[in-house]
Amino acid sequence: MKKFLQFFKQYISEDGYAIIEPTAAGLSLGIFGGLLIIIYSSLCSFSGYGIEIETFLEALLPGYSLSLPGTIVGVVWMFSLGYMSGAVLAWIYNKLAKNS
Repeated sequence: MKKFLQFFKQYISEDGYAIIEPTAAGLSLGIFGGLLIIIYSSLCSFSGYGIEIETFLEALLPGYSLSLPGTIVGVVWMFSLGYMSGAVLAWIYNKLAKNS
């Protein structure tokens, strides 16, 4: 138990708040977003359900479509958006937790 606590001590601030690594949070959200696009595109192209959401995603992600190249473009867009969102949210959390 002592080794377990020592391992996680580096991720705890002096005030007792968890420290979130912005790069790790960004990668996590980016990979998750990219996987969601792959799963959605596969399900939508094979089953035909969710076509209404596809029009929304085409407007949100330039170049996205239900084709293989369009799906790759969508994965790149979602990874980029997820990475930036995760990194910014982790940075904001760390700043707010440090000041409270």
